Amino acid sequence: MITTSAPLLVLLMLTWPLLLAMAVAFKASRGLALKMVPWAALPALLAAGVLADTGLVLPHAMLGGVLLLDGSGRLFLLLCAGLWLATGLLAHPQLHSAGAGRFAVLLLLALAGSQGLALAGDALLFFAAGTLAGYAVYGLLVHQAHESTHRAGRVLMVLLVVSDLVIFELLLLLGQAAGSVDFMSLRDAMADTDSRGLMLGLLLVGFGVKAGVVVLHVWLAPALMTAAPAIRPALIGLMFGAGLLGWLRLLPLGQVHWDDAGLVMQGLAWATLLYAVVVGCLQAQPRAVLGYAAMALTGLWLALLGYALRHPQAWQGIAEAGPAAVLQSGFALAALLIVPQSRGSYARVGSRWLGRAVMWLAALLLAVTPLGFTLAVSVVDDGTLLPLSATMAGIALLVLRSLLLMSVTDPGGQDGTVTGQRYSPAAKALPLWVAGGLTSAALLTAAGSLHGLSLAEWGRAALLTTLAAGVAWLSVRPSLGWLPVLPAGDLLAPVSRGLTAALKFGRGFGHSRLPRWRDAALARLLGPCSRLDWRQRIGRWEVVINPWSTALVLLVLLGLIAAGLSARS
Repeated sequence: MITTSAPLLVLLMLTWPLLLAMAVAFKASRGLALKMVPWAALPALLAAGVLADTGLVLPHAMLGGVLLLDGSGRLFLLLCAGLWLATGLLAHPQLHSAGAGRFAVLLLLALAGSQGLALAGDALLFFAAGTLAGYAVYGLLVHQAHESTHRAGRVLMVLLVVSDLVIFELLLLLGQAAGSVDFMSLRDAMADTDSRGLMLGLLLVGFGVKAGVVVLHVWLAPALMTAAPAIRPALIGLMFGAGLLGWLRLLPLGQVHWDDAGLVMQGLAWATLLYAVVVGCLQAQPRAVLGYAAMALTGLWLALLGYALRHPQAWQGIAEAGPAAVLQSGFALAALLIVPQSRGSYARVGSRWLGRAVMWLAALLLAVTPLGFTLAVSVVDDGTLLPLSATMAGIALLVLRSLLLMSVTDPGGQDGTVTGQRYSPAAKALPLWVAGGLTSAALLTAAGSLHGLSLAEWGRAALLTTLAAGVAWLSVRPSLGWLPVLPAGDLLAPVSRGLTAALKFGRGFGHSRLPRWRDAALARLLGPCSRLDWRQRIGRWEVVINPWSTALVLLVLLGLIAAGLSARS
C-alpha cells in the first residue's frame, strides 16, 4: 500500500537533476548550476535515509505511472546516490574544462535515469528510466577523446539497443497477460503464465546485458578499463540499478516454487562465475580484472535468485541479508576502481600508505560479500555453504590478482588527474578521499550484515574460503607467467579478428581473384569462336546461294514442305 507522507519529495528527487540540466542549458544560469552539479545526488541520498516508505501516482504520465519508495527502491537509491555523489565530486576537472556544459547535461540526465530506476513503481517508468540512464552513460563514455573509449562505447550502445528491445518485448507480453504495468501484477503474471520459459529467457537476456552475464558481458571490462575515474562509479550504478533491480522487480521471488527456472539461473550463475575467474586471471590491467570481479558478483546474485526460486521459504532470509551485501559490494568495487595507483596522484608521501590501506580494505570487503548470505541459506540447506565459499574464493582470487597488478603498474595521469592542467595537492588527493569514503560506507554496511553470524559459522566459512582461495591461488599463480594474456573484450577480440580476416579475404576475392577467373573462363569459352573468320564463311554461303538454280531448288523444296503440312492438317 502506498502511503503519501511526503510524495512531493519523491517527485523532487526525480526532477531535481532535470531542473539542474535545464539550468546548465541556459547561459545565464550555467555558472551557478555547474557549481551545484557535483552535489546533485546529495538530496536523494539524504531523502533515502530519512523518508518513510511513500509513493506518488502520476495519472497523466506513462499511462498512470507510479513513483514508489519502498524497501528495494530505498536500497538502490542509497547505492545510486552514493555512487553518483562520488561521480560528481570526481567530475570536477571535466566541469571546469572545455565542453563542460555538454558533459554536465549528460551527467545530470544519467543521474535522473539512475534515480528513476530506484523510484519507478511500474514497468513503463522503469523502462524509460533505464533507457535514459543507459544512453546518457554512453554519452559520458564517448565524451572522452580516447579511441579505445569510443570502441567500448560503441559496444555498449549496440548491447543497450538489444537489451531495450528484449525488455520491451518482455513487458509487452507480461502486460498483455497481467492487464496492468505495476510490478506486483507483472510478477503474478509471470508466475501464472504458460510461457514462463520464454519470459525467463527474455528476462535473463534483457537485464543480463546490463548486469554483465556471461556472453553478454563484453562491454563491462573494456568500459571500466578505459573510462575516466568519474564515470566508473556510474557504470557500477548502471549494473546494479538497470540489471539486478530489474530481476528483483519482475521475478516472483518467494511466491512460487519454480525449480526449472532456479536450475537454469544457477547453471548460468556458475558459468558466469567460472568464466569470470578464468578469464579475469588472464588480464594484464587491474581495472579489467575488476570488471571480471563485477561479473563474478553478477554470478553471485544469479545463484541466490535461482536458489530463492527453488526454495521460496529461503527468500525472506536472503532479502534480509541482501541490502547490506549489495551496498557493501557496490561501494567497495567503486572504491577499488577509483583509488589512485600512481605515485604522483597523492598529495603527501604518507597518503601513499593510506591509499594502500584503502585498497586492501576495499578488496577485503568485496571478497567477503557472500559471507552475509551464509546464515540465510544455511537455515534451509547446509549444503549451500560450500558454493558460497567457492564464490567467495573466486571473487577473492580476482581481487588479489588486481591488487598484485596495481602494485606493478603505474597508470600515470589516468587516476584522477587530467594531463595538461595543474591542480592543488588537495585536488590530486580527491580520488583517494572519495575512495576512502566509499570504503567507509562499505565497512559500515558490512558490520551490519555480519552481526547475525555465530562464531562457528564464521569459522566454517572463513576456513573453507581460506582453503579454497589458497588452493586456487597456488594452482593458478605458477601458470600465469606462460598463459596468454587476453584483452579486456575477450570474446569480441577473436570475433573481430575473424570478421576482419573474412572481410579482407572477401574484398581480395571480389577485386582480384574473381575478375581473373571470370576473364579466364570467358577466354576459354569464346576463344574458338573468336578464331573463326565469320565474314569469309558468310561470303562462301552467299556464293553458293547466289546462282538461280540453287535458289529455285530451295524455293521448290519449301513449297513442297508447305503443301505437305497443309494437306496433313
